[in-house]
Amino acid sequence: MEAWSAVSHHLLVNKHVDTNVVVVITDPLHFENAWLTRFNPRAIKAKGDQIRDVINTVFPGKTRQNSADRHAFYARYKKAHRRGKKKGWGTYFLRLIQFGEQEENQLDNAIQVLSTWKNNPHAAVTFHLSSPETDSLRPRGGPCWHYAEVLCPDKDSAELVAVYRNHDYFNKALGNFIALSRLLRFIGQETNRVPKRVVCHSARAYYDATKSDYQTLLAR
Repeated sequence: MEAWSAVSHHLLVNKHVDTNVVVVITDPLHFENAWLTRFNPRAIKAKGDQIRDVINTVFPGKTRQNSADRHAFYARYKKAHRRGKKKGWGTYFLRLIQFGEQEENQLDNAIQVLSTWKNNPHAAVTFHLSSPETDSLRPRGGPCWHYAEVLCPDKDSAELVAVYRNHDYFNKALGNFIALSRLLRFIGQETNRVPKRVVCHSARAYYDATKSDYQTLLAR
């Protein structure tokens, strides 16, 4: 939360936009349930995002809790996504577990690699959230989260790096940070690694709200 707040205050004094903003979350396991009501954009702006929806788009935690194992988790989410697609469900987690024409489960591939390779990976294990085959180049409407990498500083830990081309700090960023932290925790649980850091690079950071609404959200 501190990282989101710091960048938010920076944007408020820098004409609402900046480029190449990098956030480092050093304690991704820290979470306070009160954040979901205190810093919910919908509570400030009628058309603001629900922070729970933002989180679930990246990592649907309740679906995981209701699944016996990770394979049941994937199947349950795919089924739920088919039902919820008409309601405007996001596609980020779906792209992690069913990407491209081959419907590759990138997330499970990474978990298997990190669990079975005899030597600790020295290079990053990468997830793609966009590609020329799935997304055309367009000014609006394309996925903002482009890719992520899992880094393993040693055999006992894991870190997550995420790159966003366009990042709305009023509606999305805090929910994204919580979700990315939960995603890293899930990877750690499935590979017996300790979650260390989440690093988020926003190529363009901004806020889609009035300055007054943004200040009100931050002050809650």
